[in-house]
Amino acid sequence: MKRHIALVFAALLLTSCTEAADSRNSRDITKAQEPEIIREESSDSDESFAVSDAQDEDFPKEYELDFDNTEISVISKAELLVKAPTGYSSLEGTLDRDVLSSGTVGLVGSPVEIELEGANGIVTFTVDTQQLGDIPFENLIVLKSGHGMSFDEVASAVKDDKISFEITESDTYMLVDSYQWRAAWGDVDPELEHETAFRVGDLGFSLTIPKGVAPNSVSDYWHAEHNGEHQMMSKQLMHQNQQKDADIKAELYAWRYPNEEDDCDDPAPYMSFDERIEQLRSIDSDIIKIESTKEWELGNGRKGFAVVFHYPADAEKGIGEQTTVEGFYEYSDDTYILYTLTFYSYEQETVDACLKSVESFKYYQ
Repeated sequence: MKRHIALVFAALLLTSCTEAADSRNSRDITKAQEPEIIREESSDSDESFAVSDAQDEDFPKEYELDFDNTEISVISKAELLVKAPTGYSSLEGTLDRDVLSSGTVGLVGSPVEIELEGANGIVTFTVDTQQLGDIPFENLIVLKSGHGMSFDEVASAVKDDKISFEITESDTYMLVDSYQWRAAWGDVDPELEHETAFRVGDLGFSLTIPKGVAPNSVSDYWHAEHNGEHQMMSKQLMHQNQQKDADIKAELYAWRYPNEEDDCDDPAPYMSFDERIEQLRSIDSDIIKIESTKEWELGNGRKGFAVVFHYPADAEKGIGEQTTVEGFYEYSDDTYILYTLTFYSYEQETVDACLKSVESFKYYQ
């Protein structure tokens, strides 16, 4: 996948997308120290690649970066196998030094800058899958930065916890989460589901997004919303990229009852989380059918509640069929999180996928 972008535009894009790629502490790689470069000889080669004939008995030669004892140990090791004499080669971590690649959407671990003169080389990233956090290993792809001008995907081979690829030129190479990278360009792989995390103010939580949904962080401010005849305060935490052909649309909100500081003329009457759940259970309408509900413990005394609403089609009234799966999550005495997934049909397989997403919700510090 080739993305040609101007240097200035790339810097703006990658910087602005950093928040969308923020995740748990296990993925906080913004303050890592650059590891020491280690060089060692090797006579072995990866069977997946042919090794060029070399007259020098010191080749093939291996350059190695060990990230094990750093904050970016999600890539525990980066290796460069030089096949034949090149004059000079080097392998160096560039996190925070190269601002363009360090801000790449979905970046995993540290980018590496490789100087390669002469013959081709083989690069291998060893991934500590236990440190990947909420990124599935199968989502990982290799990008090269095109010296900050063109971020291109590089063909790679996967074996166990290693990702290897052949290079023919000096450049900066990195691992990224393909879900986040492609979502930034509006072409999410429909075969991928993705676990992601959000932090907006003091709200920190994670959930698994269903396949084909590309969420973005949206806002960090409260604004007035009308709930019937009363006002509530809400902030939109996430919404789906506006794709007309999306099978599932997703939105995530924080809802808070106004207090005296909000200066609302007509504030919503306070309702406990249990009262809110009871209100949802008791909905009685000719156009809405409650297919199922579920309540569970989130930990720390908080509760979660899921409800599946089905709106049957009514041709006479011009109403199309719609299903909405909603998750309500207790946060504090006056705040709850609302997560909605909507699709315009009713298939049990899609309902199950939405419920799986709703029930994956977790708070974190």
